[in-house]
Amino acid sequence: MPSRFLHEYFSVVILSAFVSVLLSVWCVYIDPIVNNDGIQYFRVAQRLIDGEWQQAVAIHHWPFYSMLIAATSKVTGLSIELSAHAVNAGLFVLLVVGFIAAVAELGGDRRVVVLAALVILLLPGLNKYRSFVIRDTGYLASYLWSLVFLFRYWKKPEGKSIVAWAACSIAAFLFRIEGAAFLLFMPAVILGRRFSNSALYRLAILVALLLLGIVLFAVFSLWTLSSELGADQAKVFSHPIASLGMAWERITAELWFKLHALRQEFLGEFSGKYAYAVFLFTLITIVVVEVLRKLLLVYGILGVHAYWRELAFPEQALRPLWLALVMVNLLIVSLFTLTKLFLAGRYTLGLVITILLAAPFSIAYFYSSWREPHQRARTVYRWTFPVLAVVLLAVGIKGLDRFTDKRYLKAAGRWVAAHSAPGEKFYSNNRAVIYYSGKPAFRDGAKYDWAETMKTVWSGDWKRYDYIAVQVSGDRPDQEQRLLSKLGMRPIQTFENRKGDRVVLFKTRGGT
Repeated sequence: MPSRFLHEYFSVVILSAFVSVLLSVWCVYIDPIVNNDGIQYFRVAQRLIDGEWQQAVAIHHWPFYSMLIAATSKVTGLSIELSAHAVNAGLFVLLVVGFIAAVAELGGDRRVVVLAALVILLLPGLNKYRSFVIRDTGYLASYLWSLVFLFRYWKKPEGKSIVAWAACSIAAFLFRIEGAAFLLFMPAVILGRRFSNSALYRLAILVALLLLGIVLFAVFSLWTLSSELGADQAKVFSHPIASLGMAWERITAELWFKLHALRQEFLGEFSGKYAYAVFLFTLITIVVVEVLRKLLLVYGILGVHAYWRELAFPEQALRPLWLALVMVNLLIVSLFTLTKLFLAGRYTLGLVITILLAAPFSIAYFYSSWREPHQRARTVYRWTFPVLAVVLLAVGIKGLDRFTDKRYLKAAGRWVAAHSAPGEKFYSNNRAVIYYSGKPAFRDGAKYDWAETMKTVWSGDWKRYDYIAVQVSGDRPDQEQRLLSKLGMRPIQTFENRKGDRVVLFKTRGGT
């Protein structure tokens, strides 16, 4: 952590770190059920502790996050689950302080820095994931600290700043593959810094963005082929050109299928020519909606206002760099949406946080207009800050009300753990139930969905198991009826939440 920043804003940093830890503890308390990704990381961490490195990588091909969890468990003696939450809490502290430090490097004074701390601590789109065991927190924390040193280098080129930037960027890459984008793009920006006022530099940035888009599309395509379509990872990366061609064929086939369905089923004979436009508009809508969901419309408006009114940033030389970072993050989420045809909200957080860096400057402006009103200032500006404060506090506090409704999954798993013999076989279509049962019942490559469960039931494969725990949706009461009818037995236990979602547990005569 830069000593100058820490010395100047010591009280803000310490208080923000303390509040961040409290928020993490609170979020885990109200949502203690491990998410599916977290269960996978736990399995990898346990294999790493047992020295089974090859098996660990086979479970998940990006093991750095799990290595941190395993190392924490080994050093502290804590369970893997508690170690994961400890690692996450620490990463969130780094993320929060990194955001504050980045705003300070952008020219924020003490008032802006304090507001930045409040903004990042109360951001609902971020706090939603405090109880999740996911790699994204480490990626975002590393990314923000890479920006701190990049901004510092931009103002005063020094070797130590660029080395620190490179270290943080590599750390971001170790958490998520998206970090490769900044390792590829930012050197071109840094090398061209001396020509920042020339048309040649702007052309170089456009060419770099184009090349980056091509490289990222190739990377995402190969990743999709190995991670999502089940291709052997060793073969994919040993024959990258052939694999890229195969990935492109699969992606274009999926795109063609969706365009064909859109043309035939939705637009019809006379409007089919608009299929490409509708498809493009759909992709844009997905990106915009998911970004605004995590950023919140009010923060988006504040960011635009800060840039438009030249409030962001007092360090004017950093404005083009900030825009370039926004463009790179937008390119990442756009290409991900194109190759995957969906966009999870948490994948937009890099873009969201980059835009959010401008918001504290706008809030500080409205605060000044309210606290020290100028005679000629418009009345609406004088009262914007109180309204903003109420809205942002209300939304932030509301975002901390995330009590889980999944405790019934843990109860079902714990029941199996308490009532089954060590050698008895167990089947479930829910990974959380399997995890809390302690049974070696994970099925690599399984989808754990309803279709797969019914295939197991109809084929009679369920008879191999001693216990069967099936999660059924409260919105689909027919699922349980179909299950009971086919199995021909009644459940010995049922676990249910307030929404009517249930886990029905059967004791069979199987296990042979």
